[in-house]
Amino acid sequence: MNQLIVRAYERLTGTPWTTTRSAVAEFGPTIATRYPELAGYSDAELYARPTAEILAEIRAQRAAANRPKELTR
Repeated sequence: MNQLIVRAYERLTGTPWTTTRSAVAEFGPTIATRYPELAGYSDAELYARPTAEILAEIRAQRAAANRPKELTR
């Protein structure tokens, strides 16, 4: 690498030539972060079923868990 380019870049921008980028910062949280329930599925099941189908199932489970329980007398 040409050191002249590196020095000029660092002097002009005030940042190092090499930087570490974060995928989470650029693209948002991973699917496993948004849906921790995925840890309960086996790899074989995750590969065999469409992702949209699994996520719909998880969303339905979350909605059922958030529904108020029926009152009994």
